[in-house]
Amino acid sequence: MEPLLGGRLVDPPDPVQAIWDGAAEVQTPVERAMRWLWDQPEISVVLSGMSTMAQVIENVAHASRYGVGNMTAADQDLIARARTRYQELCPIPCTKCEYCLPCTVDLKIPELFDILNRGVMYNRIDEARRRYDRMAPEQKAAACIACRECEAKCPQSIPISDWMVHLDEILGQGMDVDACLAEMAG
Repeated sequence: MEPLLGGRLVDPPDPVQAIWDGAAEVQTPVERAMRWLWDQPEISVVLSGMSTMAQVIENVAHASRYGVGNMTAADQDLIARARTRYQELCPIPCTKCEYCLPCTVDLKIPELFDILNRGVMYNRIDEARRRYDRMAPEQKAAACIACRECEAKCPQSIPISDWMVHLDEILGQGMDVDACLAEMAG
């Protein structure tokens, strides 16, 4: 489930795209992700959100083309380097599964995390701040009451309430991104 990390793998940031561009074989990010999934012996079904018939056809083609043992050591190394780079670039490992919802105060937690993640990953923090600034006060991370009900539901074990404080510091108060992220990693 969430094989494309909530769509994040479809549009890789420049540092990850540079890794893909260095590969011997040209593939789309979707094909690489699906190929890796089908290579895993414990995988029997891949649940990928599809919104067009072309995506359905593409996913069926990947399922029929790939299976366990389809990846070389070089392919696996390429995926490992891209995964490491994604992890370095993405501050909050949220896949937007929405298991954390509904929020006690109706915050759209995955959307808030996505604003920060995209701002950091694509080096567009000012754009992220403007987007956050346009939100109503009751929609912002500062409205979090730290009940922590969402955290028990999160399959990624994200300390959501702690992140809400830092997200508002970065996006709402203009605090230094690196300093706040270092404190969270702390």
